Amino acid sequence: MNSRCWLSCFLGCLTAFSGVSIAVAQSDVNGIVRLENGLLLSGVCGSTSGIDPYPKSHNLELRRIDQFFRRYYVSTRVSEQPVPDPTAVAAINFQIPQRRTGRAAMPAGIGVSKVSRFDPNGQATVELRMADGTTETIRIGITAINAQYAKVIGLTHDWEFGIATSSIPEDVLYPGILSNAKDFTDGGTRLNMVAALVEAGQIYPAQRLLDSVNQEFPQLSAQSKDLTDRVTQHVSKQILDELKLRQQVGQPAFAARSARLYNDQDLIPEARVAVKQLIEEHQQDVGRLKALQTALNDAVAALRDSRQQVQAQEMLTAIERELDIPLLPRFTPFELLSGAEGISPESQLALAASGWLLGADNAVQTFPEAYGLFRIRTLVLDYCRTADDEDDRRNELIERMRAHEGFSVERVANLLQNLPAVESVQPRYADELSIGVFSMSETESSAGCLGLVPPEYSENRQYPMLIALPREGLKASDTLTWWKNQAERNGFVVVVPEIYPSTTPDYDATADQHRLLLGLIRRMKLRLRIDDERVFIAGHGIGGEAAADFATAHPDLFAGVATIAGLGRKHLQWTAYNSADLSWYVVVGDKQSFWYDRMGLLLRKLFLRSSGDRKMLDVLLVRYPGRGFESFYEESPRLFEWMRLHRRTTNPDQLRDITLLRTTDRSWYWLQLDSIPDDQVSLDAANTHEETPEHTASLNAWLTANNGVQIRTMPGPGSVKLSPDLPGIDINKQIVIVSGGRRTRVDYKPSLRDLLDEFRSTADRKRLCFMKIPVSP
Repeated sequence: MNSRCWLSCFLGCLTAFSGVSIAVAQSDVNGIVRLENGLLLSGVCGSTSGIDPYPKSHNLELRRIDQFFRRYYVSTRVSEQPVPDPTAVAAINFQIPQRRTGRAAMPAGIGVSKVSRFDPNGQATVELRMADGTTETIRIGITAINAQYAKVIGLTHDWEFGIATSSIPEDVLYPGILSNAKDFTDGGTRLNMVAALVEAGQIYPAQRLLDSVNQEFPQLSAQSKDLTDRVTQHVSKQILDELKLRQQVGQPAFAARSARLYNDQDLIPEARVAVKQLIEEHQQDVGRLKALQTALNDAVAALRDSRQQVQAQEMLTAIERELDIPLLPRFTPFELLSGAEGISPESQLALAASGWLLGADNAVQTFPEAYGLFRIRTLVLDYCRTADDEDDRRNELIERMRAHEGFSVERVANLLQNLPAVESVQPRYADELSIGVFSMSETESSAGCLGLVPPEYSENRQYPMLIALPREGLKASDTLTWWKNQAERNGFVVVVPEIYPSTTPDYDATADQHRLLLGLIRRMKLRLRIDDERVFIAGHGIGGEAAADFATAHPDLFAGVATIAGLGRKHLQWTAYNSADLSWYVVVGDKQSFWYDRMGLLLRKLFLRSSGDRKMLDVLLVRYPGRGFESFYEESPRLFEWMRLHRRTTNPDQLRDITLLRTTDRSWYWLQLDSIPDDQVSLDAANTHEETPEHTASLNAWLTANNGVQIRTMPGPGSVKLSPDLPGIDINKQIVIVSGGRRTRVDYKPSLRDLLDEFRSTADRKRLCFMKIPVSP
């Protein structure tokens, strides 16, 4: 593998692009805006009362960050004032001559299109599918390039838009498109081009262009030397950032092997030291693994009690089966005290086994306790694998858990949080450092899927998961391909559910589709080591509609929702505020048919305060002028950057003005509904995007200041799920629950049955339920 693999933007197939020219208001400033979630956006920063081209129709308070080929919109309440930065907008444009052969009118709405690669002249062909099923071929050409974007015009049609310079395939930039630029024969112009390419992250075309300057313009050697140093610094930074990212997301072997490929002369001194340190850290971890295995075997051999030796060997066999680098932190207590004077082999092994089972902070030194916890872990796995009708079996397993030394409900909770996959999925790997691909068939309770795990996937590391819903007419494999490259480098599990046929033109939004997706998410969490706090749902086209629908019906599952070229559904007006803590990433092209008719009202609502707790939602709108219905591949890196910054909200203290539309809308953080009467909801059956619900159920509940739970409205019986992490609830005091005019006083008593049943039902390791209290409306 060479450094080119690191620095390319995983371009794939480029689709359509966006418009470019706007008038800049006097108050606008070139600068950078920092969002509350930590994301940085740069461009021409200004304020607006709405979404172009209807800024005065919304009466909103928004910031607009214009990059000319795309525009970002965020609420002023969830973003900071712009910090002026002259470099936020490119200063130099390079003109590329193109010859127009026609100015045929473009259709009002641009649908699905197929785009060829740009050739060295900066030209490509767009095949546009028309509403009547016919296709129209459009020739396009790049007419200007700067460090941030390229201006593109229709050569046969009246069309203008822009694309990110970083997204143009490097092998056609130079030699190629830039060779045709006006004043290319001037050495100073070429040096300016080198600087622009470096800023765009197009390092290899920049290096080739710089080489040409050195050969043809020796008199510019001083200026060329400065740019050579800049290129070296930029390459060093990108290499180092990529290696660190791979290490951070759980790919240390990949990072270490790649680091060895770089010559010292390619890097600045600081990067050489950092790369060397990264390699050494991996070598130390590998050595630590071997030393740990030796120390564990020595401790087992040192035991004098034959019964303990058999038990220790049983635990050691299980440990060695799972032992890898991500598991090392759990053995820190054992490593610190292994061989220390006064610490017996039994205590050492107890520290090792209990740290493995419960985490280093909960390790114990008593061998019988550690072995009891090991046996409890086996029983917990058996419990989670029981069928729904095996209640007697579950009762038996609970009694056996209670009988083991070391048992407590809190320790079983720690076991659950450190448990490997309850069931297994077997990804297919091309080699040991590649992604793994898997598939699962549909069952009665779960949708089927196609998915991937990142390189070096381990059961001992938690992974963010993206549920990626396909656009109409696209196969699951094609959807997986769109997300694959960035998912690999960011360490994401990606799952493409099969909840509607690939040939369908519409999403039906049925309760059955919700039930099957909920079943699939549970199934994935049982079979893979998923970080419950970092589960995202996203989709293109009707997949974007579906993602918004699922996220607003089940917001307690997700850290964020992304809709790409998706359109709204009317019923989202009722459910948009079901969680004010849900983060949104919305991408639209303003040439997509009906985008404003179907998304305008929803976006307006999302940019206002929620009606229940009056919070401002975390919403980022990305609008591409001049672009229609497409994949917006340029958004992939920024989308993953956005996801890296987000986590699922902790348990909220208020559940206000929740609107329920289906009988499947039953889980709401710390309140679980047993059922919802059919006559209170109306969207269980297939429905269209224009339908409004005839009936809705409502949910209003909150945690009170006097250590209580107040339930004002709920459609049917359910349970309050108590745990030590409920905000404002002191489990050491009596808890008062008020519902349906009845006041119930509860003493907190953790229930093993409630804990295990809830985990078996949801497979959620982070939001455990220690006690269920039945409540009625």
